[in-house]
Amino acid sequence: MDTLGRVEKFQKSREKARLVTTQKIKKEQTKEQRKRPTNLREMLELAKKQASS
Repeated sequence: MDTLGRVEKFQKSREKARLVTTQKIKKEQTKEQRKRPTNLREMLELAKKQASS
């Protein structure tokens, strides 16, 4: 049986899954950063957060 090949195949698929998840997380973070406030209250809260940082 070719167990060595199976292990390598599993490791490759696991590495690819890890890369995909990191890319997905980065993409979600950029979406959150680009989110624009929809009303005045959100705009003021965002301004307060930026001022306190």
